[in-house]
Amino acid sequence: MAAVFELGYPGMPTIYYGDEAGEFGSKDPDCRRTFPWGHEDKDLQNFYKKAIAVRNDHKDVFARGSLKTLKAEGSIYAYERKSKDGKTGIVALNNGKAATVTIPVTAKDGTVFKDQLSGKKATVKNNQLTLTLDEHQAMMMLD
Repeated sequence: MAAVFELGYPGMPTIYYGDEAGEFGSKDPDCRRTFPWGHEDKDLQNFYKKAIAVRNDHKDVFARGSLKTLKAEGSIYAYERKSKDGKTGIVALNNGKAATVTIPVTAKDGTVFKDQLSGKKATVKNNQLTLTLDEHQAMMMLD
């Protein structure tokens, strides 16, 4: 989730060596281990590749777009990125149990957003987007 937050947020994302492979550590002196060559978490690596591709393919939105927080409540945080030409991206994060959340948006009613990571879709109704977020799920949505 932190990677999606960072890849959707303004500024230069930084991925620390080994994060994309599932490397971890504990307290010093075990704060960082060597890269797990041959034992990488392939699913995690593929997730990073996909999220990075979303940012790279839509830099006008996720790298350079304006920023607006839409919801910050409990375990849910969502923000909007909007390009100069009006293309909108929404990053939604759920750091808790599965939940259905309603997020106020600036997009017009009938606008369909598609999560670039899972393929899920949601349609704006009454200036709101209702999302079903799985436990510990992050979305990078585009209109």
